[in-house]
Amino acid sequence: MQEDASVKIHPSELKHFIRHVCMAAGRHNESNKSGKIPFAEKKQAENLPQKEGRLLGAGNEDVIRHLAGKISILEKELSAAKKERDRALIQNKEEIKRVAETISKMKSIIHQAVQEKKHKK
Repeated sequence: MQEDASVKIHPSELKHFIRHVCMAAGRHNESNKSGKIPFAEKKQAENLPQKEGRLLGAGNEDVIRHLAGKISILEKELSAAKKERDRALIQNKEEIKRVAETISKMKSIIHQAVQEKKHKK
């Protein structure tokens, strides 16, 4: 791994940061199952830019603001994509319902026609 001269990160701080990211990801996956994010995790998420700032150094506030902006844009895009997916899913379910009803009607018409044919014979 090459070390960039402009960014000096202490290895123990990096290890600490990665450990917390992994723990947060694990809790996030668990919270997705229930659909709710615990209050403590929300508070931790609000403090992340400050912790990242300490990790990178005090001179990188612009980088942190830029990354926070990017994160918010990506979250909005993700939310829009989820809404679009949900709309498409609902539309597909309605279409499947209509097709199933049409098939059912066709079956009953065919069944009636077969019964009429049997009665004529």
